[in-house]
Amino acid sequence: MKNVFEFKEYRSYLQLRLGSRGQRTGQRLAAAKAMRCHSTFVSQVMNGRAELSLEQATLLSEHLGHTVEEEHYFLLLVQEARAGSVQVRHYFKRQRDEILNQRMSIRNRLKDAAALSEMDEAKFYSNWLYCAVHVLTTIERLQTAEALADFLGVSRGQVNRILDFLVSLGLVDQSKDGRYQMSQKHIICPRIPRIYPSTTRTGVCARSTLWIIRAMRICITLL
Repeated sequence: MKNVFEFKEYRSYLQLRLGSRGQRTGQRLAAAKAMRCHSTFVSQVMNGRAELSLEQATLLSEHLGHTVEEEHYFLLLVQEARAGSVQVRHYFKRQRDEILNQRMSIRNRLKDAAALSEMDEAKFYSNWLYCAVHVLTTIERLQTAEALADFLGVSRGQVNRILDFLVSLGLVDQSKDGRYQMSQKHIICPRIPRIYPSTTRTGVCARSTLWIIRAMRICITLL
């Protein structure tokens, strides 16, 4: 699904999230409830006959599960649409364009980042061992399946399956002598709502962060 940063007008984005007229009625009703307004007002906004207030936009943003950055961009779109003059509209447009340019710059710097599918992300963050094995392959004496299995207290078969998975993603390199080492690729903390839909915005990356912290604590014991 497209995210809010791919839109330059908030109504088009809401058409995607809430559906066009006659579609996803339940989504619009839920949005109206979140904004504490009548569903007819939502229809008026979608049809261009009314604008969201900043208070309503903030409530709707929370309802849609936006991250802090997404909320900021969404509110800029709303303020740009509400602007009463060309000068003010251009002011918010410049802020919006600056955010998009920054995101493009970051995307270019991270072009070598591993692009995981939803299924691969879900698997990687399903168990702390994936993060642990990934991190531990930076330590020379633990760069074999046998050494990792002994250190972590798990079966060699389980470690081999994890290593095969990490190698298939390009996160770990395997040498000809059977040693494993973390590659130059890296992964970005996932959007938790995509993997764990029940997680609230305040819990974004919480589960993956816990796994990473647990893996790092293991590494600290080796120092």
